[in-house]
Amino acid sequence: MIVIPNLSIEDKNFYYLSGIEEPCRGILVQGETTRVIVSRLEAGIAEKYVDTVVFEGENDMWKKLKAELSGTKEVGINFARASLRLRKLFEKHGFKKFKDVSKELETRRSLKSKDEVDKIRNACRVASKSLELFREKLVPGVSELELKAELEFLAGKQGAMGFSFDTVIASGENSTIPHAVPTNRVLKEGDSIVVDFGPTHKLYVSDITRTFSIGKNADFVKRYELVLKAQEAAIEALEGGVNSDEIQKLAENIIGEKLIHSIGHGVGLDTHEQPEFANKPLFNGMVFTIEPGVYRGFGIRIEDVVWMDGRAQLLTSAPKDLDFSII
Repeated sequence: MIVIPNLSIEDKNFYYLSGIEEPCRGILVQGETTRVIVSRLEAGIAEKYVDTVVFEGENDMWKKLKAELSGTKEVGINFARASLRLRKLFEKHGFKKFKDVSKELETRRSLKSKDEVDKIRNACRVASKSLELFREKLVPGVSELELKAELEFLAGKQGAMGFSFDTVIASGENSTIPHAVPTNRVLKEGDSIVVDFGPTHKLYVSDITRTFSIGKNADFVKRYELVLKAQEAAIEALEGGVNSDEIQKLAENIIGEKLIHSIGHGVGLDTHEQPEFANKPLFNGMVFTIEPGVYRGFGIRIEDVVWMDGRAQLLTSAPKDLDFSII
């Protein structure tokens, strides 16, 4: 019997196993059947998707959980998200034998169903269209913080249901910081601007990065073309079973330097999930990013989401040619 609490500490496996597509707090219990135990406040959400048991207060929650687990000798929980306090609470209420199911869940989630791919594809459609519309907002004199608000507003109009991480708008010297936080810095002629954001659809995420230049700069053009060539070659080389390190080395050989971050990461309900790009094979059914980047003097990163289906299928579609990137 697997138990996934999604209470004070969020665990996306709660959504994965229940099929719930909206933010919800409760406890999932899965054996031969799947149920969630929720407060009356959350019941209106949960009961649309899954069999639901409603509790009235914390004592009743534990009573209902005990009833669901009656006769169970071992409880499978996700040790990666279960705090020590939570485990002690389980023990206090009579559950003492645990099995860690975190690796099993990671493996299951690494291979996406058609429904999951469709949700990610919709999130990527919102991300791509928003970036295309956003390009005209990149003019000297506007601040990174203003641009962040503009981009998220555009994404909302396109149907974004949320954002999977803090939007990155990084210009000039800030573009050399891969996970820069938007500031009051205003755009200037000659700036490189890295834009990285991730609209969500029914809790599934997108993750896209495009880099722009205000004005044509020979150094920018040369380095941008290298990064784009590396990304396109990496995507072209993807096929079922290829090792992630091979993809990383291929991109690095084209760029002529080692990347300071992994060339990709899995996406799904979380922005970073399996497959992990660390000498691991990439199989059909996986969804992940390919995102080479360089950060000397100014930053350039190009990131797309791909789905492995025989070959790599692009789920993001915003342009990335020089005509689009140079303002």
